[in-house]
Amino acid sequence: MRTTLVVAVLVLSLGAAAQADDPPTLKERQQNQQERIRRGVESGELTRKEAQRLRQGQREVREMHEDAREDGVVTQKERHAIRQEQKTQSERIWKQKHDAQNRN
Repeated sequence: MRTTLVVAVLVLSLGAAAQADDPPTLKERQQNQQERIRRGVESGELTRKEAQRLRQGQREVREMHEDAREDGVVTQKERHAIRQEQKTQSERIWKQKHDAQNRN
């Protein structure tokens, strides 16, 4: 009985650890970046105009993903291009939030 319990706990622990190491999905990363933009507006790190431009960049990534899915398969090449664009957008968000402009 105890052995079964120990094995069950180990299996569950290993499964959770493996999931924690998985990179975020395209959708999760998009949601994360949208949240970063929202928090930036709330905190005053981003102006509304900056946020509009950043949201447009997020729309472009979403459109890239939709275009890639049109034929029913997102290839590795398409996935790589989408991730590169997400990385570019993430860098843009960081730069805008840390550009030391006066938000008053």
